[in-house]
Amino acid sequence: MAERMVALQDDLEAERAIVSEYDASIEKLRGAIRGTDNQLRQLKQQVSVVKATESAQKAQSAVAARHSGQNSAMSSAMESLERIKERQQLNSAQMQAADDMAAEESGSSLESRLKAAGIGGQERKADDVLARLKAKKNATPE
Repeated sequence: MAERMVALQDDLEAERAIVSEYDASIEKLRGAIRGTDNQLRQLKQQVSVVKATESAQKAQSAVAARHSGQNSAMSSAMESLERIKERQQLNSAQMQAADDMAAEESGSSLESRLKAAGIGGQERKADDVLARLKAKKNATPE
């Protein structure tokens, strides 16, 4: 019986050693699980940061594109207005040139400039000359 007790005590110590090893393994596994949980939490945070950064960059890109589009549209509108003004000035100059050419062809331009300068403008007729000579003759005593 003593031998049997010694054998049972040896078995008990062996079982306790196995339980102790299992407990150590369980603690190692729990530590590994905690480490994995921490890594998983960090990865989730990084994914969240990446998503937030991507959203912010998309928003910035959209704002930049919209602003750029407005600037482009504004400059395009300004360029269009300048082209319209140039076209209107060209049309005005062409109409003025046509009026000037028509006036020169009819001769009225030269006549109006001569009249403005005090030259010409009076048609001298033979009757006017005779009337002036008679007036001089009557005015001078003989």
